[in-house]
Amino acid sequence: MINWKAKTGWLRVWIVFSVLYFFSMSWYALGERADYRERIYNLYYNSCNLAKDSNTLKNPTTKPIVTNCIEYATKETNIAIKDRPIIAYIAIFAIVPLFLIWITVYIILKVLKWIKKGFEVENK
Repeated sequence: MINWKAKTGWLRVWIVFSVLYFFSMSWYALGERADYRERIYNLYYNSCNLAKDSNTLKNPTTKPIVTNCIEYATKETNIAIKDRPIIAYIAIFAIVPLFLIWITVYIILKVLKWIKKGFEVENK
């Protein structure tokens, strides 16, 4: 006989685990996006400063193309980050793995049930 109360209890534990996993990985995804934004910003800012310095060293009378590297880096970072929306990070870090975990556990449980059924002795 199937103990439905025990199965319902485990299902509730699994749902709570899934919700906790989703929110924690979403939080992690937002941190990853912030790190990506910071790396892109630093890349543009450092390359701007390097370009300004190299132009000044080659020819001190040359006016730099970009005068304010902070504005340049901010503008270019905003353009680069548009291609990576927040939902993409949440999908990559939270939704897809959670779906794969659910499917994997379901398959494992079905296989174990099938194996157990193979060892049962039929009463005739």
